Amino acid sequence: KRIFLKRIERPLLANAAAFQAVTHKEIGDLVGQSVVEHMNLIPNGVEPFIPGDEATFRSRFDIGEDEQLVLFLGRLHAVKGLDLLVEAFVKAALPNTRLVIAGHDEDGTGRRIASQVKAFGLDDRFVFTGHLEADARRDALTAADLFVLTKDREGLPNAVLEALAAGMPCLLTPMCNVPEVEEAAAGRVTE
Repeated sequence: KRIFLKRIERPLLANAAAFQAVTHKEIGDLVGQSVVEHMNLIPNGVEPFIPGDEATFRSRFDIGEDEQLVLFLGRLHAVKGLDLLVEAFVKAALPNTRLVIAGHDEDGTGRRIASQVKAFGLDDRFVFTGHLEADARRDALTAADLFVLTKDREGLPNAVLEALAAGMPCLLTPMCNVPEVEEAAAGRVTE
């Protein structure tokens, strides 16, 4: 990576007319590389949220009306920190609460997480939905009580922006790069 930075990235940055960053962290990274002119912060955008059908989501995945839902929504990949999320959820021992893991299994992470859940003997506390199309995503965001993302590296996660647009509180790790969640009292950022 150091060779790439020195021989390719820094010369490209030195000749760029302007820079667009999606987070304040990216701006900090560019400043750290002595790139300080013509930087613009332009975060990713999301569509305005149109509420989905909570009852449809709960019925489809056999979730009771009185159960609280914690939602992970995104591709199932090793960098998403799902193993950490499962362990934290189990340790929290929240009564009458289920963790919904929604997303496409990209690299076998979903299978590993399902095995981890099975080892805890808590299959009934977890819901694996697989990939959700647009309407089903809205249904999940409408049904959930809390959105969680435990990434160990990320630019600006669209799933967090979608959850915030839905008015959902978020629990994020610092590497999600959305400190504004705490600043706006829209959730917590924690290790």
